[in-house]
Amino acid sequence: MNVIDQITAEVARATMKFPTWPTDPLHALAVLGEEYGELTKAMLQLTYEPHKTTPEEVRMEAIQTAAMALRLAMSLDRYEYRRGEQHKQSSEGDRFIGRDVREIEALAAKGLREDGLPD
Repeated sequence: MNVIDQITAEVARATMKFPTWPTDPLHALAVLGEEYGELTKAMLQLTYEPHKTTPEEVRMEAIQTAAMALRLAMSLDRYEYRRGEQHKQSSEGDRFIGRDVREIEALAAKGLREDGLPD
């Protein structure tokens, strides 16, 4: 079976297993991102830790990623493109600029502001 046939077979298999697909485009993209992450892991392992995977595993992950990309593309006209709710964040993050990572971790663990008072 050629790669295109494998991808379309995977789309069919995945659609039978998971017949619904997100209407929110960002959730659909997250599904694709999860598959891409698995492909990245397999590719990295094949490159740096070849005892942990096989070329066949990388191919399978690539086919699954392509299938999810197709599913995402198949629904482009069905997504509800709406701005999500957002909230403002304070500039308290500025207190960490220029600090050593260990100092930031210690402040976070204590739940203290930089002046030593509780958050």
